[in-house]
Amino acid sequence: MSVTVVETRSSWQQAADAINRAEQLLADVPAFCGYELAPETDLELRGATVLMQRAVRYLRTAAAREAPRLEAFRADFEARGELPPWDRRTRQVTEDGD
Repeated sequence: MSVTVVETRSSWQQAADAINRAEQLLADVPAFCGYELAPETDLELRGATVLMQRAVRYLRTAAAREAPRLEAFRADFEARGELPPWDRRTRQVTEDGD
């Protein structure tokens, strides 16, 4: 019997969680002046650097692709005199005189 696991978090949330986990792990590696890393650790950090640089390129490409799409989406809402969905929950409406 096989089991298929369906990820319910968005790809954005998965990427953000992976970045947070990497940041937490990096904080566990000592990096103060005068401390010398083990050669294996140095090699692993260099490998992680290459992977992170690749990840940054992916994220930069995704951001560049989504920026104009997001702006067009926002402009469409503004042309109709509406707030985009992500602004509806966060902006508070106040009455005159408050």
